[in-house]
Amino acid sequence: MNMAMVPPVNVAVLVYPGVELEAVAVPTKGLEVSWNAALNHARYAELPLFNYTDNRTQSYAGNQPINTPVVTSMLAAQYTHALGQGKQQPALFVRGEWRYLGHYYFDYYNQDGQNAYGIVNARAGVSVRHLELAFWVRNAFDRTYLTYGSLSAQSPTYLQRLPRFLGTTLTA
Repeated sequence: MNMAMVPPVNVAVLVYPGVELEAVAVPTKGLEVSWNAALNHARYAELPLFNYTDNRTQSYAGNQPINTPVVTSMLAAQYTHALGQGKQQPALFVRGEWRYLGHYYFDYYNQDGQNAYGIVNARAGVSVRHLELAFWVRNAFDRTYLTYGSLSAQSPTYLQRLPRFLGTTLTA
């Protein structure tokens, strides 16, 4: 086997500095508000990729990793109303969530990506003892976004988000 024909092995070095924040508040009985956010500056310190067109290894140091947004955040509020005294009594609940994802890339070359977007989820139901019946909606405003993409010249591939999705869950 002629070793000159084999491209070098790609070995990357990823640096992933960041910070995460989380806060929870109970402003009134039964209402809980929570927020979390993450900010990161993940970048490749070394990312040698073989370029078959030019038949050479090229450095992509400084590029952002695949599916790694710089900013992510979620704001949620849940109100629970007890229908009796004690933990074993029935309770009604309603919850709303806003989830935000910043821009992220689908490829190591940082050419193809998804712009920042936010989605809204909601959930409402009743719980009693060890049972919970919930009705929910994900992506309530039917936001369009891509969860995966590939720019392959032979067969570009994109995976689109789930559209507005309604459901019910019984948990025992």
